[in-house]
Amino acid sequence: MKDIKIIGVLVLTLITSCTNYNLNNDDLKWQPYLINDILVFKSNNNSIDSIRVNLIQFHMNPEDQLSFLSPIHESIFVSGELLNPPIEMRHLRHVSLLKIYADKGDTQINFELEKSSDTLIYASGHYLKNQLNKFNVRDKIINNNCFEDILQLYPNYTGGLNYEFDLDSYLWSKKYGYIKYTFKNNKSYELTKLIRKGVNILPKCESK
Repeated sequence: MKDIKIIGVLVLTLITSCTNYNLNNDDLKWQPYLINDILVFKSNNNSIDSIRVNLIQFHMNPEDQLSFLSPIHESIFVSGELLNPPIEMRHLRHVSLLKIYADKGDTQINFELEKSSDTLIYASGHYLKNQLNKFNVRDKIINNNCFEDILQLYPNYTGGLNYEFDLDSYLWSKKYGYIKYTFKNNKSYELTKLIRKGVNILPKCESK
């Protein structure tokens, strides 16, 4: 019995000695969405994409799956479903949106916008939070919505794969998420509505 207690104490000590990297409130400010938010985008050729946020999920994963004492990293995944996919692609509704990953040096913000039904090739924008905090924030008027916290970001990560991707850039609001995204063929999508609990919460410009 004494040996069992000693082993139990040792196991508990090993578990509690693992390093945990957790997301803090400042990290979570980069995640603007709520479950059931509906993002309505309109393209420059007048097509409409409506995306419902259907997953906001936290994970605690070891850095090394094979190591008992591996550091544990907290992350959050955000994704949605396309409400109006092309008829021939109704089974491809998934839309990746965002991943935030707590790490030792700095939290990683991964802008992973990608529609599985799209024929265009995407790439992710991987940035460190402290890097993003140093970027210049701009005011921008889009579809008569006045934003005061716009960042222009670029895809810069292909998972180590060498391929040519179509996504050129995106505008991001810390408060409202993706505002616009543009492809290299000049096709672009602008956010026209962000519907939350039946109400469009985008900030309309005040009339003078």
